[in-house]
Amino acid sequence: MGNKFVMVGGGSTQSPGILEVLRKRAKELNLSDLVLYDIDEERVSLLGQYTKMYYKELGSKVNVTYTTNVDEALKGADFLFMQIRPGLNKQRAIDEKICLNNGVVGQETCGLGGFSFAM
Repeated sequence: MGNKFVMVGGGSTQSPGILEVLRKRAKELNLSDLVLYDIDEERVSLLGQYTKMYYKELGSKVNVTYTTNVDEALKGADFLFMQIRPGLNKQRAIDEKICLNNGVVGQETCGLGGFSFAM
């Protein structure tokens, strides 16, 4: 039996690149199931449908599902990938502006904006 990989925040626009790497490395990762979980039903549905079609078109054997039900998503998970953004882009803008208004780098990945996000 293979591994179940759950992407928390799976409706994110950042997901496609990660999903492509998972598809390419599915055998190496012994990946059998991929679940996209998100609180935004429209986004996770759109990306979930796309991923199912894309994986199938390229001959992937990975079973792709998507859900807004956290219990369903996490049941039997072997790996979790967290890519959540509390407050979405509105909060990101606030975090970054606070930093910039105080003369420091606000960038989310290497500045205090990212630190604020992590808190």
